[in-house]
Amino acid sequence: ERILYSKTEHLGLNWFPNSVESVLKTLVKNCRLYFPESATAEMLDEWRPLMCPFDVTMQKAITYFELFLPTTLPPECHHKGFKLWFDEFLGLWVSVQNLPQWEGHLVNLFARLATDNIGYINWDPYIPKIFTRILRSLNLPVGSNQMMVPRFLTNAYDIGHAVMWITAMMGGPSKLVQKHLAGLFQSIASFYHPSNNGRWLNKLMKLLQRLPSNIVRRLHRERYKKMSWLTPVPDSHKLSDQDITEFVECIIQPVLLAMFSKTGSLEAAQALQNLALMRPELVIPPVLEKTYPALETLTEPHQLTATLSCVIGV
Repeated sequence: ERILYSKTEHLGLNWFPNSVESVLKTLVKNCRLYFPESATAEMLDEWRPLMCPFDVTMQKAITYFELFLPTTLPPECHHKGFKLWFDEFLGLWVSVQNLPQWEGHLVNLFARLATDNIGYINWDPYIPKIFTRILRSLNLPVGSNQMMVPRFLTNAYDIGHAVMWITAMMGGPSKLVQKHLAGLFQSIASFYHPSNNGRWLNKLMKLLQRLPSNIVRRLHRERYKKMSWLTPVPDSHKLSDQDITEFVECIIQPVLLAMFSKTGSLEAAQALQNLALMRPELVIPPVLEKTYPALETLTEPHQLTATLSCVIGV
């Protein structure tokens, strides 16, 4: 705080380079792996008094929690780690409806927690709420007036962390995440149509690009990566072949629509590449079906460049 909130810097009495904040944040991220088991309780004692939703100190508290709280403790130490704050923070997130500035930081913390502890947290009671909030954060225009709320443009969730959260919750016996993910893509599929264009498109394309990439990364962690000090994923919550097939089937149609997007076909090509790694028999035939007519058309040359870039990616 002495550096980030210096009272004398504006007087020229001390000067810090512009990169000092990012350097400090990187330092904390790399050091929190080595915090002792008692660190979580100490942090809660220090910053919990700042948590008032109606005060500006809430932003500071949640930012510090996102940055400092350790989430990689072994399962036998969970009672000293995230279990001390999980119910309280999640209850706070559920009760706040107006997307304040600090909500995005809270979501980033939940995404990191879910990724580091796959299979050890029961997210099922909160999954409908999570997907509703993610859909709302995309700020898609609805109705004839095409209304968009300015607050959801500035304080929206980071797509990268939202994708991390969804990926970490997948798998397990309930299949509830896959069901809601299929519903999410059904509800937003029309926004991927080439005739639809707007400020929301970049977010949707990022979602399409990063979700298959994160699934591939998780599969590598579960099936091929050498054992490390990270908490292993329980066998009951590992992604099965059926989970992968259902995921590819639910996302393939939006990806095929996004091939001809006005923002370019790069994101769709990257998504198809990762999907083809998992289920080539479901991905390659429809891509080729779109390529053959594009080779023959004389009036829409952009179709040819888009389909060929996707074929090369696959």
